Amino acid sequence: MSKTLVIAEKPSVGRDLATALPDDFKQSGDKTHLDGDRYVITWAVGHLVGLAAPDEYDPKLKRWRFADLPIVPEHFKLVPVDERSKKQLQAVHRLMRSDEVDLIVNACDAGREGELIFAYLYETAGIAKPVKRLWLNSMTRKAIQEAFEHLREGSEMERLEAAARSRSEADWVVGMNATRAASIRLRAAFDGAVSLGRVQTPTLALVARREEEIRAFVPEPYWLVEAEFEADPQRAYRGRYLAHDPVCFAAMNRSIVRPNVTHLAKDIRQPTMVVAGRFDQVRPPAASEQFARTIPDARFELIDAVHMMPAQAPDALLALLLDFLGAQAASTTRQRAG
Repeated sequence: MSKTLVIAEKPSVGRDLATALPDDFKQSGDKTHLDGDRYVITWAVGHLVGLAAPDEYDPKLKRWRFADLPIVPEHFKLVPVDERSKKQLQAVHRLMRSDEVDLIVNACDAGREGELIFAYLYETAGIAKPVKRLWLNSMTRKAIQEAFEHLREGSEMERLEAAARSRSEADWVVGMNATRAASIRLRAAFDGAVSLGRVQTPTLALVARREEEIRAFVPEPYWLVEAEFEADPQRAYRGRYLAHDPVCFAAMNRSIVRPNVTHLAKDIRQPTMVVAGRFDQVRPPAASEQFARTIPDARFELIDAVHMMPAQAPDALLALLLDFLGAQAASTTRQRAG
């Protein structure tokens, strides 16, 4: 009786698949697969096969010489990732070549890397058996059963496989050549290899650049402008000036306004709308001239300033900003009353 071979990406996934299929599975003696009446389930344990090192193409490439660069194989060779992978790789190949198996189901993870893992296994097995694709977005029993009922043709994954191979080969070409070139050029300054990679090096550059910016940062003092407003004794609130929208207020807390500014807020019939936003960071003295050209007559006075760093607050600038805030609030009130 012919069987279907299901290849998962890892043992745990293989066992999950077994619980959803109708067969009564038994584990093999070497613990490399699960055997049933209609299905055989095995797994890859991640990448079992990878691209060969340069010296696999030419023994002279064991030596790192600038004259041998760049190294770009016409056809990339595949080899076991390490000695530990060989046992499972041989078991998977044996099952793929078995006369009992007439159909192979790629049940590796649904994505580019899962496609690459299976593609390398299939290529190194040296067979030409039909392949179906199990595409899973959930590992529930129902989802697995539905996916087996709607297996996709292996040919549908050709473009995804091509993308995966391109990524793998690009990593190899950039990593092998750049690492050798940098190590040769910088051997006087560094002891050992200088590791470079297609993703590794740009990522490291981003981290290093950000670290340099952090170390070069020079703290600057700044102040936050706050005021207390009252429409009537029952409606009082505290506001903080926000740079991105002069009409917006950030409500800090509900508190009783100080007596000396109660009369300044008498024209406000209702509290201004509260909008969350970024707190303004005011830096003297350049900002004062910019605000001075646009601020109308003052209607509110400064209550207090929040010192975020020890420094002498520029009272004139803070009062100017607060005046601007008050004028905008009064203008909004008049528009609503009209």
